[in-house]
Amino acid sequence: MAKPVYKHPPFVIATSDKRIKSENKRLWLSITTDKNLKDTVLVILKNPSRATKDISDKTVYNVTSFIYKNSKKFKQLKNTGEIVILNLIPFMKHIRRCWQVGYKYYRHRKFKNN
Repeated sequence: MAKPVYKHPPFVIATSDKRIKSENKRLWLSITTDKNLKDTVLVILKNPSRATKDISDKTVYNVTSFIYKNSKKFKQLKNTGEIVILNLIPFMKHIRRCWQVGYKYYRHRKFKNN
């Protein structure tokens, strides 16, 4: 079953992203909600999502909606005009594999030296 495709919420006026084009991995996604407000909220997410500057996904949609809806409720979000979603680990499978290989190498060397 295909995952649903989300559009960015209607309050989003501009988007941009930084991608590693050769591997189609997104490093960050910038979402502008109000050009007159100067504050930026940085959201760090662990897993990469399918969102781009043209389409959203459930996680990005929910995060941006939460921040926008609560910007008048919480003083910390009051002047938020931009939301930047940063991927902590855009290469999830690659990093996991490097860790596995490194651990096996370390374990082998540790036992070999004793």
